[in-house]
Amino acid sequence: MSASHRPALTRVIAAGIKRVVSAIEDPNPEVAGQGHARLRAAGIAVDIGLGAAEAARDHAGHFRRIRDKRPHVMLKLAISTDDKIAAAGHKPLAISGEAAKARMHLLRAQSDAILVGIGTVKADDPLLTCRLPGMEARFTSAGGAGPRLADTRHQPAGAIGPRDAAVADDFEPC
Repeated sequence: MSASHRPALTRVIAAGIKRVVSAIEDPNPEVAGQGHARLRAAGIAVDIGLGAAEAARDHAGHFRRIRDKRPHVMLKLAISTDDKIAAAGHKPLAISGEAAKARMHLLRAQSDAILVGIGTVKADDPLLTCRLPGMEARFTSAGGAGPRLADTRHQPAGAIGPRDAAVADDFEPC
């Protein structure tokens, strides 16, 4: 195996690095602590904990899957101060400002799927894409991640709308 293909840990040890700062240990029992132990065994000082809270947020999906054996789920709602999600007659109502919309697109980029109900799809025909510069391709059905439809009424895809028909076809309804 060439030097450029050796595991990063081997390269760190070979490079003569004296200290490694690591935010957290991987909770996966197959690897937990082994990397840090190998570094220490090679005489490298290892400090764990700097940036731990941020790392825990950044890796929440992995940690939830390993620790709890289930997916990490976030709920995003946009409601007005009077608990409304639409104007009278179910007309769409702009509730979220630009900062909230940018945050929502960042959440989409960090997520493996977006779950939406058929009522929302029928009423709003949402795009459910990430529209942050450089991340537009993050949600594509070809890439495996992306919108998913939750339809307890098991309606056929054709009943949903042309843009989202493919989304419904590749999802087993809840």
